[in-house]
Order: sequence, then structure tokens, then C-alpha cells
Amino acid sequence: MARRRARTNWILDHLPQGQPSTILHGDLLPQNLLLAQKITLNAVIVHELLFHLKWTAEAIENRATNRFGGHGPEHYAGLLRSILGRAQQLSQE
Repeated sequence: MARRRARTNWILDHLPQGQPSTILHGDLLPQNLLLAQKITLNAVIVHELLFHLKWTAEAIENRATNRFGGHGPEHYAGLLRSILGRAQQLSQE
């Protein structure tokens, strides 16, 4: 409990001054939103895409330099296809 409070205090101390802020965790599950404001679905999709693109690039670099471990680029490519598929479905609703 003390560690959680310390993390929360650190985040609050580093928020931009004078403007509303939202802290997002990588997977955007409700328990990972510390300070929730209204977040658009498009913002969530972009957030997810950026994280998965970063992880894809890291996996490609790791493979190119013979550093193995974790998921390969194919894994992240599949997740990107899934995110884009959901985005396409939502755009047609």
C-alpha cells in the first residue's frame, strides 16, 4: 500500500501544471487509469497502436541483432491486425 501511495504521489508531482491530465497505462484496463477523464475511443486506439508499433520495432531489432527472448515480430503484427480490425469495425458502425 505504501508503494502504491508513493507511485501515486510521484505521478501527481510530475503532472503538467495548469492543465487537465490523464495518466494512461499501456493496456488501458480500468484499474490502470489513475486519473480518468473522458478519453475518446480514437485516442485509445492510437495509444494501443503506438505501443504495439514500438514493441514490433523492438522485436524486429532484437531478431536482427540475434537477441532472442520475448515475443517475435509476428506476435505483434497479429496484435496490430487485431487493433486495426477493431478500428475498422467501429468506423463502420
